[in-house]
Formats: sequence, structure tokens, C-alpha cells
Amino acid sequence: AEIINADAMKIDYSELIKEKFVGMRVCVCANLPYYITSPIIMRLLENGGLFESITVMIQKEVAERFMAEAGTKDYGYITLVLKYYFNISKVCDVSKYAFNPVPKVESSVVSFVPRKDKLDVDADGYFKFLKNAFRQKRKNLRNNLNGLYDLDIVLQVLNKYGLDLSVRAESLSEEILVDIYKSVTR
Repeated sequence: AEIINADAMKIDYSELIKEKFVGMRVCVCANLPYYITSPIIMRLLENGGLFESITVMIQKEVAERFMAEAGTKDYGYITLVLKYYFNISKVCDVSKYAFNPVPKVESSVVSFVPRKDKLDVDADGYFKFLKNAFRQKRKNLRNNLNGLYDLDIVLQVLNKYGLDLSVRAESLSEEILVDIYKSVTR
């Protein structure tokens, strides 16, 4: 094992692995600064294929958003983007009383393991679709997708699942969202 002391937002992960870890299984393990958790996670995600796993301690509320299930208030765009790349699981919760000084928030240790069963969709197009579907959380799919995608096709897909255009994106599973995306981009 080797510890690299570097800025996670500036390091070239691909070069680092070429220089120091050729042919080795590389895992990331970190206690992320809570105020820049999402940018660091997104940076690691961009290089996710380089890592065997990523295990990080983050603010508990952020962990819940990353692992949220359809139909919950925390479920959204970031949940599905992370899920596109990784299987995400909670390792454990860490009480704020485990730290000195005691912070105001609880923490969770979360593991990200690259998905073996990659979704059969174009990532950029799928992410753009998700951004549109979730752009206004209190709005339904009709309002969020109107003018951007053929709503008749969206409705046909939703009907297969017993749903209609009044449904909100946060109540739809990854399977349904992928089905809609594939249908509107054929």
C-alpha cells in the first residue's frame, strides 16, 4: 500500500496509476471534506474505471442522497448518475461523537464498486435526459419533458408500467427511466 498526498481535485489519476500502480488493483479510501464531497466524487467518477473500489466517509445526508431509492425525497439526478457507474452500499454510520471537536453532522462510510452490468445507453444523452426529467422536482414528467421529448412516446412507456404523465421523475425506477430514454431517442 502507498499513500499519495495530493489534491484530489488536481491530480491526474490516470497518470498516477501508470507511474506507480501498473498492473495493480487500485482502491480509493478517503475521509472527504464535506464541503466539496460532490465535486470530488464526480472527479473520481470520471476516472471510476481505473479503480477497483472507492470507499469514502461523507456526510450522512449526502450518503443517503447517493443511495436513495425511487419514491424517496432524496432520490434524484445525482443518485442515478452515480448508479449508472457504481453499485453503492453503506459500510457503516459514524457518530459525530467519534470526532474531537464534535462536528454538527453525522457521517457514513460508503463503498462505490464499478458496475459490471453497465446500462446499454449513451451516458451523455441519458444524463441530459435525467437532468430534464428532474429539473423541477415538484413538477411532473409532462411539465419537465414537454417540448424536449415526444410526450406520446413517453406516455406509451409509462402506460406499460401502469403510469401516466402526471408522475414525477423521483417516483420512477432506473429501469423505467432507461426505458423512457431509449424509447424517445430511437
